[in-house]
Amino acid sequence: MSIDRKLPVYLFFLLVLVILLFQSFHPSWFAQSSTDVYVYSSRASYFLSHFNLTELDYNEYLPGAVLFFISVIPTLLISNRFEPYLLGFMTVNVVLLFIIAYIYQKFGKIENVAVFSLILLFTGPIIFFRFELLVVLLVLLSFYFWSKHRYIKSAIFLGLGTLVKLYPILFLPYFLILKYKTDRIKGVLQFGLVYILTVIILTIFYLLIFKVPFANLQQSLNFHSMKPVNTESIWADILTFTSTLTTGHFPTMISAWGINGLDPKFWFLPLWFYNWIWVLPIGLMYLWFIFKIRKKEAKFDNKFCIAIILLFLIFSKVLPHQYLLWFMLLIPLIDIKILISREWTINLFIVLITTFIHQYIYPLNYSQFLSGFSNPTEAMHLFTINRIAHILLIVLFIRLMFEIKKDYR
Repeated sequence: MSIDRKLPVYLFFLLVLVILLFQSFHPSWFAQSSTDVYVYSSRASYFLSHFNLTELDYNEYLPGAVLFFISVIPTLLISNRFEPYLLGFMTVNVVLLFIIAYIYQKFGKIENVAVFSLILLFTGPIIFFRFELLVVLLVLLSFYFWSKHRYIKSAIFLGLGTLVKLYPILFLPYFLILKYKTDRIKGVLQFGLVYILTVIILTIFYLLIFKVPFANLQQSLNFHSMKPVNTESIWADILTFTSTLTTGHFPTMISAWGINGLDPKFWFLPLWFYNWIWVLPIGLMYLWFIFKIRKKEAKFDNKFCIAIILLFLIFSKVLPHQYLLWFMLLIPLIDIKILISREWTINLFIVLITTFIHQYIYPLNYSQFLSGFSNPTEAMHLFTINRIAHILLIVLFIRLMFEIKKDYR
């Protein structure tokens, strides 16, 4: 590859990182974005003090995430304060960004890194304050090894990703369906068994080495199921609209289980519905996929993976800004010739506008957004653009499905 082609792309990538790093320390971004890192540092500090996690209460994070927090412990050895931990955490994320950029280059062309940089620029510095980049990297490695026909490694990295965040499990049926098309039951059993063993063995390792009671792990999983309908989710939009239409009142907000959500008295269905409704559309999409490929050759398609995650987020009860990275950072895997086509130029525009709107709400105007639930006139413009962002997500999914359907004709 020509140095002349790589240089401007990586200069743009570096420029974006510099801009985002400057933004990350500006009060407009820092005040809201850094709050979660306090929680991460408390997990690391607890381990440093006890050398186990036996009595670590109210932990919502999976084993892979906790180990990631602990990996930044060397900064606490220098100084047991929040600032060194924060700088260490951000440094690790910068390293992950470079690794992810390299993977995009390996998948396609150097121009894919430019697309990656553009998405980061519009998303903002939230990437430095969360651990989404770790799970995205593990998913990308799973996709990469699949493309190289190294299916055992692909299954291992998918399992590792699931131990950090649960959402990579949504790709498991896709891999199993593709394996069945090529290797029948043998391929399904091999990939599925490696995936399951990865999750089980590393979970047992985590429980034994860090002396974590199994009940604590159950508590971590249950924590997420107890969360209310998130104020930024599409469900919150629907419930807000319904409440305003039927009662003339805006729903009130509560802070519970680590997030800001709508008061349960404004839900028109029980919590279990919002926890599990996504299973239906995801299941139907996989059934449609099986029907479409029953007499055709099935090849791995990044667009289908993007659509699966996007569909999940549309029906999810929780939709913070960083979750958009789950599907957005799969986009640079698509061939650059497709990305510069008219259809994908529109898709990219939708993605960039959507993530910019989310950044504008969180963290830039989040306090005003939340106060709007008690005084709607204060933040009506924020509710409006939030609704626009959600409509754009649905439009993007529909466009993706038309494109995927056309591919299988």
